[in-house]
Amino acid sequence: MLVLANGLKGRIAEIEDRLKRLQDRAAKRRQIVKDTMVELDLKKLTAPDFTASVRPGMPSLLVLVRRRCPASTGSRASRGSTGRSS
Repeated sequence: MLVLANGLKGRIAEIEDRLKRLQDRAAKRRQIVKDTMVELDLKKLTAPDFTASVRPGMPSLLVLVRRRCPASTGSRASRGSTGRSS
């Protein structure tokens, strides 16, 4: 039984690795399609097996130097607050 259990653990690890690779590949392809649609100013892409659309949203914020942020913004985040009132 121990040999069978070890064999299954190995197979599960292989399948999980494959799942991760497939998810990474799908994410890369979604990013390529999104970037291309934005560059071409294409709002909607329709095909027989899928539909893709791009909507404008809030731009992302990337903090490069945390110490240059105002103290009030860092204090809430460090306490784990979500910014929502209870």
